[in-house]
Amino acid sequence: MAKCALVWNPRELRRIPRLQRLACWQVLVNDAAIEGPWLAEHGVAFWVQVVAGAQQYRLLFDTGQTPQVLAHNARVLKADWAALDSVVISHGHSDHTGGLLEALRSCGRRIPVLLHPDALLPKLKKTPVLREIGIPHRQAHLEEAGSLLVTRESIPLTSCVRTSGEIPRKNSFERPEEFQTLRDGRMERDDLCDDQALFIHLPDAGLVVLTGCAHAGIVNTVRFGLELTGATRLYAVFGGFHLIRATPDRIQKTIEALRALEPDLLVPPDRPIASSQHGPAHTAAIPHSFFAPPCHAGPFHPTVRLSRFDFALYKPAGTSDASQITSVRSPRCGSPSRYSTVAFRRSWIPPPISY
Repeated sequence: MAKCALVWNPRELRRIPRLQRLACWQVLVNDAAIEGPWLAEHGVAFWVQVVAGAQQYRLLFDTGQTPQVLAHNARVLKADWAALDSVVISHGHSDHTGGLLEALRSCGRRIPVLLHPDALLPKLKKTPVLREIGIPHRQAHLEEAGSLLVTRESIPLTSCVRTSGEIPRKNSFERPEEFQTLRDGRMERDDLCDDQALFIHLPDAGLVVLTGCAHAGIVNTVRFGLELTGATRLYAVFGGFHLIRATPDRIQKTIEALRALEPDLLVPPDRPIASSQHGPAHTAAIPHSFFAPPCHAGPFHPTVRLSRFDFALYKPAGTSDASQITSVRSPRCGSPSRYSTVAFRRSWIPPPISY
């Protein structure tokens, strides 16, 4: 059986040439950034690279909120736009699609863009006031710059990577928060059926699930990934869990479901599941040892190999609560910038490197 690995920085590829199957990625855009020239903004973008023998496949999963931050961080990463094979859009909100046109134009050729048909609908939010939060580009411009593959189905990208397509909503406790859309000129609730994830099945490691926001529910998403790919083990879950406004009941049920799935790694972007509006009384129910370090824009350490039954403990230095987060204009995000208002962990200490 081929040896597999999962790393968080494409620059680590050359350090482990013995591996035949490998997935790696860099966070290009997120609410938080670490030291160096990286910029942060509210939004998500992942640069993903998958290697299977001599085959390499590169994709961009979401594109952040603005073209400026995406382009800047791509320059810092030295991302090769010409080598990009496709773009996958998790859903049609602006904080995941704002840099899409910039990404397509940077490629210098038309590449596939995979998205759900509902991602192209108007997206609205009514609180605190009515505002438009959908894709900030005209569809005609996107079709000119790239090849839109609009489908509800799961699409295989390589032998071990596929989009989820539309995710079935099977449990009773995961519902998206209140969003609206327009259909035939009528405003109606948007259940965000366009929400999709990326599934990477490394046969001797397990399933890796990469999410944008997981509006379909993180538990629904992970369970569907296991069912769709036939994987028998959940290796890692990276990306948004979207539980910031979740009820205590939903949080508890999510914890129980994730525990039962026994992942090696859970890596939310800039804040853990514990960052619920319901505060410390409910964050106490979430074991800090359940989480690997958060995804921040910037360079990553290779994955830490954690026991499936004894999760390693990471939390901010000098604090007793891993949910302590502060929102500031952070000089750690690079030069002072209108894009650098972020939430980040105080004195976050990187984990030890382990292969």
